[in-house]
Amino acid sequence: MFKDNQSIDTDQTPAFGFYENVMLCLTTLHHRRYVEDMIHTIGLPIGSHVRLRYRKTYACSQIWDVVYSKKLKPDQVVLIALAGTDISGATDVAPIRKGKIFKARCEGDLLILDIALDDFVFESSSNGEFWSNLSSSSPTLPKGFTLGQSSAGTYVQTIETSALKLTSNGSVRGWEQVAKAFFRIDFQGTDKSAARNACLPFLYYVNQMPQDITDRLSNSGSLSLKMGSHLELEVHTVARPGTDAIRNPLGEVVLDLSHTATTFISSRRVRVDSSRDVKSIGISTSPTFCTTDGHISIRTVMFKKETEKKQNSYTNNSSDLPLPGITDIQDMVAADKRIEIVVARYDFPLRTGGARPWIASAMIAAATALSVYKISKQGDFSIVDIIAPGIVFFLTLFGLGLGLIKK
Repeated sequence: MFKDNQSIDTDQTPAFGFYENVMLCLTTLHHRRYVEDMIHTIGLPIGSHVRLRYRKTYACSQIWDVVYSKKLKPDQVVLIALAGTDISGATDVAPIRKGKIFKARCEGDLLILDIALDDFVFESSSNGEFWSNLSSSSPTLPKGFTLGQSSAGTYVQTIETSALKLTSNGSVRGWEQVAKAFFRIDFQGTDKSAARNACLPFLYYVNQMPQDITDRLSNSGSLSLKMGSHLELEVHTVARPGTDAIRNPLGEVVLDLSHTATTFISSRRVRVDSSRDVKSIGISTSPTFCTTDGHISIRTVMFKKETEKKQNSYTNNSSDLPLPGITDIQDMVAADKRIEIVVARYDFPLRTGGARPWIASAMIAAATALSVYKISKQGDFSIVDIIAPGIVFFLTLFGLGLGLIKK
């Protein structure tokens, strides 16, 4: 017998240790680059690498000095949080995701943090006490976030986790919680109609991949696929809550391949035409004797309807009058009557090959060596009998190995 959804979701754990040293990376939706950073932070699978950049004036002086002197401890844990104003115009800050810094440096007056993403983070209860607890323990945080303006304060600093009741989850359930927080903050105004002018009407998430691929992704930031293998990506989408009936798609998530040894075996587009959906995209690698490099990109595309003049006059013929009760229904629009806006793009370095090309080359070299092996006429085994096959084996392996040099 199946259990209900409440009992199935048991994969929630405390996000941080009670006295764990956590670096807060606070961001807003003030600039388009910040919007792109947040889309990637929410949408990419565990292990993906994102880069956050902060001006020196927005970083804690202690953190700046530690990074500048290259004394930041390895795998520093970070909490990425989103700040803004909610529908009532009040300050709203929500935790989004945790990760680990694998590289940090100061360039001029810019602090650059390269982060490997981990689980999603959200409040354990629905009381909304995250910002109040955080601001009371960190007085240097911004006092508010004025719409359309940069707010002074320290956006990067170390925080105490003892007062923060946060839960982490690496599954789709955690992503759904974080998506709700994003839509709650992403309002360009103080009323519900202002949601139409928000930054993004939908979000996506590439579900977690097999563990071996996730491990390599976390270590190198690139997707590594075996020769002649198959990878299936599950792309989840969710529309902003309260969206009217979707007659025209809100946008789409488009995957592009730039790699000589990989191909799509399904459609590479995920159209956002429902409030909640998931689609599988298959990628296949072809057999090859070389390790090849390329990339796969994920583009977040938003659709905008072209401005059209409304017909305000009707003839006396009743057939020309709008039908009562359906004048507000959205008409379906052809693809050539909409504008496509690329809001964000992320490129995964993609490498195919692995150990299989080496194994195949060794087997071909061994087969070639056996073809020239001959037993001496006297029937006695001699070291001379394996010299020629040995030379053939190493020359064949060396020749095939020239093609294994990565491009």
